[in-house]
Amino acid sequence: MAIVQKKMAILIERICRNQHFYSACWTRGVINTQKRKQVSKPREVIKVYRKTVLREDIEYLKSILDVLEYPTYVFLKKKSCNLDNAYFHKKSNQFLTLDIQKFYPNTKETHIRKFFKHHSAFKGLLSESDIDKLISLTCISKELMTGSPASTALAFWCNYKMFDELNQLALSYNLNFSVYADDLTFSGDFIPKKLEWQIRCILKRHKYSFNKTKTKQRTFKQGVNITGVILQRFKLRPPDDFYTKSKLDNPKAKPYIKRILKLNTPSRR
Repeated sequence: MAIVQKKMAILIERICRNQHFYSACWTRGVINTQKRKQVSKPREVIKVYRKTVLREDIEYLKSILDVLEYPTYVFLKKKSCNLDNAYFHKKSNQFLTLDIQKFYPNTKETHIRKFFKHHSAFKGLLSESDIDKLISLTCISKELMTGSPASTALAFWCNYKMFDELNQLALSYNLNFSVYADDLTFSGDFIPKKLEWQIRCILKRHKYSFNKTKTKQRTFKQGVNITGVILQRFKLRPPDDFYTKSKLDNPKAKPYIKRILKLNTPSRR
């Protein structure tokens, strides 16, 4: 992990130069007025230079976290990993999808401090002062900021034990399990009735809960939305609203459809 040590030393040095304006750069905002989803975003009044430096520091932290070895049930690092996440469940007959409620705001600075203090890649590497600097970069009001490039990876590693317990639960029923940000998916030949209750118990033990309105249990015939991709009768397809003109005009639309077609080909293993 020499590369992690070298890059972390560079990041700490960057934070020392820039942290005096971090707290002034971020505010809570709403990006979806229908769902009222809050994210952390740069204040409109700050200078472009400060926004750029702040984002570069966060992306540099993400590049360090990307070096860590993720479990196979985690889909976070690659572009279009939501498609890979859906494909992971392609051969299943039944599905249970859940969304962790207020996952990022409920990941506190104490979680982040514990992660940087005890993870094997950083253990003994960072002083308390260094960890304070990392918290100033990643938190607002003692909560993990939502929407930053590093937040998804940080939220996972801060709650690794919880996700590992969920994976072990899935294995006990011979089910597939995957994590994509705050979305959980279980699938297999049969979803036991008590599985949802057991998931709730694990989340509660770690001071989280799932959003009941977003919890869905489906069969392969009904089809299921897994992280924005429809899986039905063992085939992937875009959601129905994808075919609106505004989305089809997006330059990313064609590569997206092409990748879905590739994932649906029998030759892929």
